[in-house]
Amino acid sequence: MNPLRSTHLCGILAAFSFMIVDSAQAAPSADRQPDLRIGVSRSINMMRGNDIYNPTSAGQRIQVSPEGQRWSNFYFALENDGNKSENRIDRVRLKGTGSPRNRVIDTKYFRLTGGRRNITAQMTATGWPETLTEGTIVKYQGMVRYLSPSISRNQNVNIIARSRVDTSKVDAIRALVRPS
Repeated sequence: MNPLRSTHLCGILAAFSFMIVDSAQAAPSADRQPDLRIGVSRSINMMRGNDIYNPTSAGQRIQVSPEGQRWSNFYFALENDGNKSENRIDRVRLKGTGSPRNRVIDTKYFRLTGGRRNITAQMTATGWPETLTEGTIVKYQGMVRYLSPSISRNQNVNIIARSRVDTSKVDAIRALVRPS
């Protein structure tokens, strides 16, 4: 047998073997993954950010323009995108910006799935806890308004979902509040 040929063949097998090991190591990380989406419509299909996971909200942003001191709505959804064959449960904490100290905008949050429920206090303090099996989607509504009609500054409303089971799994969305 040609030694040159067998070395080449071993190199191919070694590279192939490395790829298999690398894939096997990546698989457990898909057990749990919070996935946030955001939009100006309640429709899941009209929201941005499906299957995009990052802590910076890149690719998962919208613009909201309240008129004067009127409330303006946006909607978001949380899904556990983990390995569906494992049927694992994830405990996720949702945290949103907004507080009594913010003198520019007022923010409210509501959980829509299972009936409308005001979760503003939890979202802006310690975070709202959710327990999700893979593929489960929970819908929410956010509301923002300027506290004064004379305010003309842009503000960001950031929402972060972090798995409490695997804290390295994070996703974020952002609504840019811009005067109309």
